[in-house]
Amino acid sequence: MYISSLNGKNLKPLTPPKTRSQGWYLDADKDTIYLRIQKDSDNNGQFTEQDETAILKTKISDPAIGTEVISPEMQKKIKSIVFS
Repeated sequence: MYISSLNGKNLKPLTPPKTRSQGWYLDADKDTIYLRIQKDSDNNGQFTEQDETAILKTKISDPAIGTEVISPEMQKKIKSIVFS
C-alpha cells in the first residue's frame, strides 16, 4: 500500500514488501494510520490462511513503512499462551 500527495507525487510505501493489505483505519486525532496486513510468511509468493497477519502503524504527517503494533516476540508469547 502506498500514499502520495494530492497531486500524485511523493509516492511512499506504507507496507513492507511481500505483504498484502487487508484494510486500514485513519485516526486523525492521533496522526496515525493503522494497517492490517498479511505477510507471505513462507515466501512462496501466495497468501494463504497459514500466513501471518499483523497490524502496522505510521504517522499521517510523516508516512513511512509502518511498524508493528505488537512485536513478533510478543506475538510468539501470546501464541504460546493461547495455544498451549
